[in-house]
This record gives sequence, C-alpha cells and structure tokens, in this order.
Amino acid sequence: MYLKHTQQMKAENLYEEIKKEKIIFFDKIMALKGSSLENFAKDYTFWDDMVFFLKTGDKKWAEENIDTGLATFNAHAAWVYTSESSVVYYVNNIDADNLGYMPVDSTLCESLFKEKRFCHFFHIIPQGLMEIRGATIHPTSDVERKTEPRGFFFVGRLWTNAYLADISKLTNGSVVLSDRQEGNFPQRRDIANGLIYFSKPLEGLDGKPEQYLNVKIKSAIINEINSASNRQLISAIVLELLIFFILTPYLLAVVSRPLNLISKSLKSGDVSFIKDLQKNTTEFGTIAQLIIKFHEQNAELAEAHDRLELKVRERTAELSETNKMLEHEIVEHKKAESEKEQLWSRLMQSEKLAALGQMGSIIAHEIRNPLTVIYGFAQCLLQDIGKDNTKYEAVRSIVEESNRSIIFLRQILSFSRKGNTEKEMVNINDVIGNTLTLIKAKTKVSFVTLLTELSVGLPSVFANATQLQQIIINLCNNAIDAMPKGGVLCVRSVAIEKNGAAFVEIQVQDNGSGIPDEIRAKIFEPFFTTKEDGHGTGLGLALVNEIVQKHRGFIDIKTEHGKGTLFKILLPVNEPESILQ
Repeated sequence: MYLKHTQQMKAENLYEEIKKEKIIFFDKIMALKGSSLENFAKDYTFWDDMVFFLKTGDKKWAEENIDTGLATFNAHAAWVYTSESSVVYYVNNIDADNLGYMPVDSTLCESLFKEKRFCHFFHIIPQGLMEIRGATIHPTSDVERKTEPRGFFFVGRLWTNAYLADISKLTNGSVVLSDRQEGNFPQRRDIANGLIYFSKPLEGLDGKPEQYLNVKIKSAIINEINSASNRQLISAIVLELLIFFILTPYLLAVVSRPLNLISKSLKSGDVSFIKDLQKNTTEFGTIAQLIIKFHEQNAELAEAHDRLELKVRERTAELSETNKMLEHEIVEHKKAESEKEQLWSRLMQSEKLAALGQMGSIIAHEIRNPLTVIYGFAQCLLQDIGKDNTKYEAVRSIVEESNRSIIFLRQILSFSRKGNTEKEMVNINDVIGNTLTLIKAKTKVSFVTLLTELSVGLPSVFANATQLQQIIINLCNNAIDAMPKGGVLCVRSVAIEKNGAAFVEIQVQDNGSGIPDEIRAKIFEPFFTTKEDGHGTGLGLALVNEIVQKHRGFIDIKTEHGKGTLFKILLPVNEPESILQ
C-alpha cells in the first residue's frame, strides 16, 4: 500500500509539472496567434498618414490601407474614431450590418486609454465571440506615444470554428469555447489516461470573463510513465515479500528486545532499563552507553544553564539602566544643538537686517534726492520734444530707468525703517478684498486666473492693515511672475488652531514653476532673487518675513518644483501679549 501510495504521489506530481509546461506552451501559441492582430493595432496607430486621415476622412486611402490590412493581419473588422469618440471609418469582411460601430460604448474611449495606450478585450456579438485590440493614434515622431491621442483605432477578429480548430491542431489537443470553465478543478484530471484539462478566461472590457477557453490535451509521456510505474510496483511487492519471510525470525530474536528496552528508557527518562544492555558488545550496547552518558551530561548542562541565566539577568539590568542614561543624554544634547542653531540663525538674520537698515538711511539721503531731480527734469524734457525727435527714445529711457530706481529705493526704505506700526482689530477678508483690486489688472495682462476662497465669520486679528496689504501684494506678484505662460492664482482665508492657540491663515497658491530645494533656505534673505536683472529687487519676501515676525505670526511653505507653491501666513487672533503668555 505504501509503495502504491508513493507511486501515486509521484504520478500526481509529474502530472502537475507536465500540466504547467503544457499551459506555458499553450500561452505561447495563443500569444503567437494573437500577435498579428496586436501588430495591426500598433503599426497603424504610429503613422503620420493615419493622423492625416483623421483630418481628411479620405475613404479611398482607407480602402487601400485599412481594408487590405484585414486580410493581411487575419482580422475581420476595423474602426477609426476621433479623439472626441466619433466614428471616422469602419469596415468588416463578414457582411455584418451590426458592426457599423464598435460593439461596445465608444464614449468609453477616453477613459479606456487614460492610463495606457493599448487595450485588449473580448466581446460577444451575434456572429460569435470577437477579440478586439485598440490603440491611440500618434504621429510617427512620437515614438513613446507621450502626446495627446489624435484618435483611436480598433481591430477585431471573430473566433470562428476554423480558428479554434487551428489552435487545437497547433496545441495537439481539443479547444472549445464555453460559458463556464471546466478544466481548473483538482477533480478534473485523468492521470490514468494521460489527459490534461485546463481553462483560460477571455475577459471583456469590464475585466469579467465573457467566455472560457476549455482545453484538453493528451500527454503520451504520462501514459508511458504510468506503465513503467505499474511494472516497478509489482517488482517492489515481490521483493518486499521475500525480505519479510527471510528476515522476520532474525529480527524478532536479535533486534526486538534491545529496541524495546531502549524505547522504554527514552520515553520515561529512566536509564535503569538499559544498565545491563550497556555491557552488550553489539551496536545496541553502544547506543545504551551513549544514552546513559547523555543523561549525565544533560544534568550538568541544566545546572550550568541556571547559573548563566542568573548572571545574564543581573548584567541585563545594569546595561538597561546605563542605556536609559545614555539615551537621555543624547536627547538633551540634540535639543541643545538644535536650539543653538536656531539662535545662531536668528542672530545672523538680525545682523543682516540691521546692516540693511543702516544702508537704507544712507541711500535715502545720498541717492534718492538726486534721482528725483533727474526724473523730474527728464519728464519735462520728454514733454517738450516730439516723438519724431532723434533723442526722444534716449530721454524716455532716462525717465523709465530713473522711475524704476526710485521705486527700488522706496522698497529698500520701506524694508529698513519701522514706518507706521499702529495696530488695530481688522477683518482679514476686507484686507484681502481691498488688496486684490490692486493686482487684478496685472493678472489680466499676465493671463492669470484669479480665484478667492474666503471663509465666512472669521475672527478679527490685531494687526496693521497696510502691512498686511504689503504681504498679500508681494506674494501675489511673486506668484504671477512664477507663471510666465499664465495659470491660476488662488487666495484663501481660513480659521485654524495650532498648539492650542487660535489663528487666521492667509493662503496664496499658484501652479507655477515652484521653488527648487537648493534655494528654499535663501528666499527670505534680503536682495536674494532668481528673477532676471531689472525684474526683481530681492526684498519682497524679506519684507514679508519681517512683517509676519512683527505680528507674532508664522510662515509655512509647501512647494514642488514644476508644480507650484503654497504660502501660508498664520496671524494670531489674540493680542501678542496673550500669545507670549
């Protein structure tokens, strides 16, 4: 019985291995059979002529290229759709009036190719099961199909009885279409006759099987192995009977008693059963000696283990206490280093701002006044001469450049001096509304869409309204400059809570170029700018940072290079003294 069971297990394992090989071979045959339809869909959609056909709808070109392609690629139907899912051309060679449109909803084209450029599915039509492959249409230069699809091309092949017979012939088996699978069950196998069964689901557009391909293949190898296994089983049974009748008396006399004594000793742990047996000169005597010695050594090891375990527990307790002390020291050290770096950064920024304030005072007295005189006289001169004067452009350049320099100096002075810092309870939504009227003109000429999302019922904040306007204007100007080809600028207001304190948050978000990681730490430094010469002073964000700090607020930035930037300005609802407490 054991030999029979062993042979049966071997036969079952061999059956499963051969079945796997047959399935792999079958899949390769199916891929080979389907490659012509796949090539039809791919080759015709990577073609400038097909893109041009979508525009012209030239029926003669379609008949010469698409109609002839049906026979070349063993296909039965083809459809061409625009990117708006309207049919441009269709053809079939089976005289089917119901195939004027693809047999599935064509409005699904856009969603079907949303994440991929090719599709493959099956669909049941009145004529039978049809295999459909589709692809997006692109110019020949778009090797990787990264551009937007110009249209969609679908080809279909009807799985006729002749097609199934061809597959059966290639796989040396029987291939049948059915509404249910019949070959993927453990009980569905015939090892005795060497028959292998398996099923392949043919999935529709929704990913669910439209039908199943049930396959039956006969394996000559399994039949031959079954015959050899039967012969081997008979020989083994005869040999076992001979050994049984010859060795049984000897085993009972020489082996059975010593084995019983050894078994009793091992089960009970009592070596008294084998004390006499250890004097035996056979291998059983040696085994008895080893068992007795094992028990003696096991007792010694148990005692040593108890002593070692006690020492380990004592040492573990000491190491645990030391580890806790080290962890506490490391945490305190890191905390001190972090505080030190923050204080040093604030000190360096304060020194920069102080130096900038001194420089601003010098500029106000030594540069701005002469520039104002130059600007005034240049304006007068510009009004006196006509546009046809050869010096008109030179004088106009003096007016523009001197005006730009005066504006630049005004920004420096605004950054360096305290100005009007009186604060009062203000409504953030009113400040935002008044400020955005100043930048609407710039958004229009820059092709930027301005959106606002202002929360209703926001609490008032203790702030300087003019300085808040400076913050919003500077952030909006930077956002517009970050979208040279146009985009969306969104300004929001929302009430939040942070660390137990109430804040009103102003958000300014764009979908522009974003801030690279390597310059993010420098954006609040005075005079740091990435804009071209003449388009930025580098003082906008430095001024924003200074105003927010004076209002006891915070700045949070979220940016991703190439996808946009979000600035969040957090202003405390309570007065600064309350926040400090």
